[in-house]
Amino acid sequence: MKHADMRQAVLAILRETTLIGERVVDPDAPLGEQGLGLDSLALVKFLTALENHFDLELPEEVWIDRQALTLTGFSEAIGISAAPVATAAAAERASAETPNEAGGAAWKIGKIFRLAMGLIYRDETFYILASDPGRAPNHDHVPAVTVRCRLAEADDLEKAVIMWPRRQRQRKRRTFAARVSAGYAAYVGEVEGTIAAIDWVTTTEDRERHLGLTIRPRPGGCYGLDLYEHPDWQEKGVGLAVLLYGLRQSAAQGCRRQFTIVQSTNHKMLLTCVQLLGFETVGRIAVRRIFGVIRSSWQVDGIVGRGRVLEL
Repeated sequence: MKHADMRQAVLAILRETTLIGERVVDPDAPLGEQGLGLDSLALVKFLTALENHFDLELPEEVWIDRQALTLTGFSEAIGISAAPVATAAAAERASAETPNEAGGAAWKIGKIFRLAMGLIYRDETFYILASDPGRAPNHDHVPAVTVRCRLAEADDLEKAVIMWPRRQRQRKRRTFAARVSAGYAAYVGEVEGTIAAIDWVTTTEDRERHLGLTIRPRPGGCYGLDLYEHPDWQEKGVGLAVLLYGLRQSAAQGCRRQFTIVQSTNHKMLLTCVQLLGFETVGRIAVRRIFGVIRSSWQVDGIVGRGRVLEL
C-alpha cells in the first residue's frame, strides 16, 4: 500500500473510532491533549482498531515512550512493519481465540491447559514511570461530568469502599485504615455527592503483594498507587482529573519525583501517564510466579537489581 493510501486508511480508522467527525487533522500534529485532543480512552480505542485492522502488534514504544503520536508516524510505522508482524500476530490470535480443525473439544482442552499453566507459571512485566510533579501538564482537563477533587476526609474512605464488590469491602477497609495510619495521602474525585475515584500517594513505603516487593521512595520522592474509579463513572475523565490534582498536590508538598508502576498490558493507564501526564519510563520490573511464589527483578535508570525492596 502506498504511503498516501496508508495515511488515508489510518485517518479513516481514526474517524471511525473517535468523535472527531470531519475535523481537519494535521498529519504531523500530536493526537493527544497537546494536539488533536484525544484522551487516553480514545487513543486506546484507536490503537486497538489499528492492530485489528492491519493484523499487527504495535511496538511497546507506542505505549511507554514520550513521543508525539501522529497520523504520519503511525502510517509510516505500519507501512514498514505490517507484513512480517501481521503474519505472526494473526496466527497467534487464530490459535488462541478460535477452534482449530481438530475440533472444538481439542481447542477447549488447549484453552483449559493454558489457563492452568497460567496459575502454575506466569511471567509479567511492569513499567516504572516517573514525573516531576512541578512540571505536570498545565492544560485544563475537562471531564465529561463535574468533578470536585480534594484530599479525602475521614468519612470519605467509608464512602469510597462501596466502589468495590461487597466481598472485597472489608479487606479494603483494612487496607485504607493501614494506609491512613502510615501517613498516605488519599485524593478523591466527587461527582454528584458520590466518591467516583480515589488515588493514593505515599512518601514512606508500600508493600505491593502482586510484585512481591516493598516500594520505598527516596528522600524528595513519592509513590502514587491504586487509582480506582467507580464503575458508574468510568470513561468520563474522572480518574484523570484526580491524577492531575494529586500531582499538583505532590508538587505543593515538595515532592521532586513521583513514581508509579503500571502493568505492561494496561495500555490505557500507560497512555494516560506517558502521553497526557508527562511521565517518563525509567525502568521495568520482571515478575515470575511459580506455584504462587513470586520472584522479581528490576532495572531502573540503568541499574539492575533483585530482592524484596525497591528504592525509587
